Amino acid sequence: MINQISPDEEIKEITKLFNEIDVDHNGVLTKDELIVAYTQLYGEEEGRRVVEETMYNVDCNNDGMIDYNEFLISAINKKNIVNEQGILKAFKALDLVDLFRITKGK
Repeated sequence: MINQISPDEEIKEITKLFNEIDVDHNGVLTKDELIVAYTQLYGEEEGRRVVEETMYNVDCNNDGMIDYNEFLISAINKKNIVNEQGILKAFKALDLVDLFRITKGK
């Protein structure tokens, strides 16, 4: 039987990973923080290549950093949690004041 993880657990895992990579806990992932994380996983050369690709594909607002929203959306897309329940859980994670809408953050 295939072990299925609930969308709530997926969001928690994604948030935990974001917080582990965000070593200065400022709410964004810098290129340097990503390099540290990815080179530990893939080695120096491949880690840097993955970081460049990640920055290009995930940094939607081109500010040179990946915020939690960008990271969450990317992780959801990558893990294929794209179903109605998964989308609703992700939306609720981003809807910080329960207005059932997401506004551009600071």
